[in-house]
Amino acid sequence: MKWIENITVDPDGSVIIHWNNNTQPQQFSKIMKWIQSAQVSNDGTIRLNWNNEESTEFSQIIQWIENITVDPDGSAIIHWNNNTQSLFPRMMKWIENMTIDSDGSAIIHWNNNA
Repeated sequence: MKWIENITVDPDGSVIIHWNNNTQPQQFSKIMKWIQSAQVSNDGTIRLNWNNEESTEFSQIIQWIENITVDPDGSAIIHWNNNTQSLFPRMMKWIENMTIDSDGSAIIHWNNNA
């Protein structure tokens, strides 16, 4: 009777089956594949390096905020890692200054002239 005594996997993904009766091991070359390492570049590109020396690249798949600026009119601009921008016009409002009129009423001056 013959049965599997041991199974080994080589770094290149080859599977070797060792039998109990000292027959020649059975080899299946490079049938397994796994991620050896992964890298993310500044533009959001992911590169997967496989155990069989192949690689797969996903261009600009990850996006993150690098910077946010606010213009004097309250517009917010989001600067993304892939050199794109998102504009949110006149989104923020704040008091620039306040004056008191001769009749005692307060006049509020906003950043967006509203």
